[in-house]
Amino acid sequence: RLLSRGRPDDPKAIEDFLMRDLRELRYGLGDLIARADYILINDSSIEEFKDRVRKLLNSLLTLNKAP
Repeated sequence: RLLSRGRPDDPKAIEDFLMRDLRELRYGLGDLIARADYILINDSSIEEFKDRVRKLLNSLLTLNKAP
């Protein structure tokens, strides 16, 4: 999926991808992910991602309506 995006700053080799992940973890991204109440995984089509977003938002709206 990363390769098909075609963004200029995307890593082209698996080693570069892993180095970027490690760099982001050093910046504290891992801590933020660990503290998140919800995580949306964007590893499929845009339609699937939008469906996941809708489901999460509906779930949150339902929680807020509870007495």
